[in-house]
Amino acid sequence: MTEQIYTDKEILADALTAEKAATNNYNAFANECVHDSVRDAILHCLEQEHCIQEDVFNMMHQRGLYPTPDADANKVENAKQKFSQCVKTVKDKIKVYYFFRRKSVDPAEICAFPFCASHFFLTK
Repeated sequence: MTEQIYTDKEILADALTAEKAATNNYNAFANECVHDSVRDAILHCLEQEHCIQEDVFNMMHQRGLYPTPDADANKVENAKQKFSQCVKTVKDKIKVYYFFRRKSVDPAEICAFPFCASHFFLTK
C-alpha cells in the first residue's frame, strides 16, 4: 500500500491555484489577440477553465477545505457602492477619451466634461 504524500487539501489547493493562473493567462491572451477566430477559441478555453475552477472550488468548499463565512450585509452594500462608483468613473473616462480623440473639438463642448477635462490633459 502506498502512502499518500499530499493531503486532499494540498492537492485541491494546488489545482485551484493552477486554474487561477490558467484563467489569468487565457484572459491576457484574449485581450491581446488580433484575429477574431483565434480570440474566440481562446475565449472558449477561458470559459472551460472557469468551469473547472468552479468545480475545484466547490469541491473544496463542500469538504470544508475552503470555508466562506457569510458576509456582513453592510460590507456587501459598501462593496456594491464602491464597485458601482468605479464602473461610473471608468465609463466617464472612456467618454472623455473618445470625445477628445475627435478631429475637431468645439471648446464650448469641453464644459460638458468639467469633472475630468483637466484630468485628461494632465494624464495624457
